[in-house]
Amino acid sequence: AFRSPAGDGKSVLDHFESLQFRNPIYPGTTASGFLVVHRDEGYRAVDVDLISREKAKSFTYIVPDPSFKGDYTLVDFNTLYDSAEIVEIEEEEALRRELEKLPCCTANKDGTGYGDPLNLVFVGNNRDIFSALIRRGWHGTEILWSKAAWRTFKSFLGGGRYRYSPVSPLYVYGRRQDLAAQKARGTIHQRNHLRMWLTPLRFRGKKVWVGQISRDIGVKFTLKSPTISTHVIDPNVDEARRYLLQDLAYSQALARAAAVKGVGETSRESPRFNLVGDPYFTDGLRAVMFFEPRPRTLSDLDFLKFWEVPTRPLPGPDKGVSDAPRRPDSFNDAALRARAKTVAEGGIRVSATIPSPEESRDIFGVDLEKKGVQPLWLEIQNDTDRQLYFLPTGLDPEYFSPLEVSFGYHARFSDDANAQLDEHIERLGLRNIIDPRSKESGFVYTNRDKASKFVAVDLVGWKWTKSLNLVVPAPGRKIAEDHYERLFQMISRSDLVETDDESHLRELLEQLPCCVSSEDGAQGEPLNVVLVGNLEDAAPAFIRRSYHFAPADPRYLFQRSQDVSVSKRERWVASQPHLLRAWLTTIRFRGRPVWVAQVGMPLGGRFARTAEDGAPLPIDPDVDEARNDLVQDLIYSQFLAKIGFVQGVGQVMASSPRTTPGGGTYHTDGLRAVLFFEPRPVHLSEIRFLAWEPLADHYRHQVGSGESKTGP
Repeated sequence: AFRSPAGDGKSVLDHFESLQFRNPIYPGTTASGFLVVHRDEGYRAVDVDLISREKAKSFTYIVPDPSFKGDYTLVDFNTLYDSAEIVEIEEEEALRRELEKLPCCTANKDGTGYGDPLNLVFVGNNRDIFSALIRRGWHGTEILWSKAAWRTFKSFLGGGRYRYSPVSPLYVYGRRQDLAAQKARGTIHQRNHLRMWLTPLRFRGKKVWVGQISRDIGVKFTLKSPTISTHVIDPNVDEARRYLLQDLAYSQALARAAAVKGVGETSRESPRFNLVGDPYFTDGLRAVMFFEPRPRTLSDLDFLKFWEVPTRPLPGPDKGVSDAPRRPDSFNDAALRARAKTVAEGGIRVSATIPSPEESRDIFGVDLEKKGVQPLWLEIQNDTDRQLYFLPTGLDPEYFSPLEVSFGYHARFSDDANAQLDEHIERLGLRNIIDPRSKESGFVYTNRDKASKFVAVDLVGWKWTKSLNLVVPAPGRKIAEDHYERLFQMISRSDLVETDDESHLRELLEQLPCCVSSEDGAQGEPLNVVLVGNLEDAAPAFIRRSYHFAPADPRYLFQRSQDVSVSKRERWVASQPHLLRAWLTTIRFRGRPVWVAQVGMPLGGRFARTAEDGAPLPIDPDVDEARNDLVQDLIYSQFLAKIGFVQGVGQVMASSPRTTPGGGTYHTDGLRAVLFFEPRPVHLSEIRFLAWEPLADHYRHQVGSGESKTGP
């Protein structure tokens, strides 16, 4: 049985809540306490963001684990160069020249062989760079020692998780990498990984790093590695470079980007080889990324003009191979185009659809569904005078590269057939750059959604961004398609309550029902969230935070079950198991739909076990925790513009909880969070807090009365 360390007879729950860090932090006070987070073996990256009314401040700390053996633990960065070796640079053109003088490639230890191309440059302070990587889910890697080698071997055999798995040592300036990081899927076989070396260059006082990134798409046995295994890289190394740039664009720390000459162009037909014999081809450029203190949005991103411009040459025509996997000689997209969902705005038109499994097999010649790959057909028409750059990471942060897809279907001893499949899958991919007055179409290889798919198309240019968003039903899901047709008809219905006044909106929201109900009308969980915005505006915010459509047991409001339900999905670590059910109301605020929702999580959270009889699990009694988590999460989406709180079900004390039809209980401060979404990028310091219900005063009162509570 649990015994409180203080000997005060507290329960486990009371004890943990008493130790918890408490929001908000009142003026002139200090707050302290514990946050229970995922275990990190390498280092705890503490990214502390503080926001108030239209102000934001960020702090980043790296707290290393003394027992962790990472590349960076072997380097004393303060003594790596003496003052005479440092090259100070002030002008951009001078920086460009110096970057093009940097070594072309990695090397082996004695410098007698060249390996992967150095295709990255980071410019910035450690805090800003590390913050960007942390926020986007990158992890430091271990050096190759006995324990790490054994874990790698076991993960290799079983296809298991190992998010700190080592990368082999490569050399620049006669030394192994100073820092290595990776972003992996749920298996060791697939990951993006980078190595970085600190250079003697300083640009306007900031450090300059040179590095290498590649995407691992599989593994193979080799005697060249102590683990008897090594990864196979995607031969199109430019794809990994693009992925990193796209990924860090959402970090709110990337300020500028450019490209300079690096290793030089290498064609598919005449590839170069790395130190383990993997071929690669490239346009020969290296991406240069400049980091600044946050917060920044996509529209702040500055692409330096007059530097090199990356392109993506498409593969050549098919080569006839008699034993190639079955695939069509040509691809006619007329059937996909005919049923595609389309949205247009400001001279840009986006169409999207998902081929059925049968169509997919006919188009690609292989069964992509077996590997969990869902090809999404996109067409982007650009009728503007601006060159556009499409960011597929905004659509699916873990999308598959074309050659990663085809590698999963390679046959042994069939090099010609495999090469033909590679070219076919890559040629069907979507080109990321859309020139002025042109259009591009092709497939993005996404993770499978069983129901409908949120499609967020983020386009960026020089200090400009546009997001166009659609809901695309999964193929063969006629019920889902009919449901969303009805939903969009409801959005344009005539019996609406229109208001442009925030005070009037508050009154309308407080008059909404307090709770959901079961099918027989029994009162259930409180309606604790309001979403204000078009589905196309709110959906991208949820996509960027890894939410997806998810079927859910029905709850009822307005005499119907939920219109939309979403949950969070992460592939690497268990995500917060929040489930949100939303209903469209008849309220319109400044022409935008208003949704009311209930968010909660099962009792036990990530540790909850599915009931043996399959019955739904009761909710966590502290429903405010799930609501506050959702608010904090969506703050980072760059689409949340305003936050307010209004009265909802009314206060329910933890000492006198209410019961729900499923046998659960809940307590709450009685408020519902009101979230306003905008189609334009919004950074942390721009978020406005409405002076409606003062949430801080609610928590001050409850803590003073003995109720344990923490705010968002």
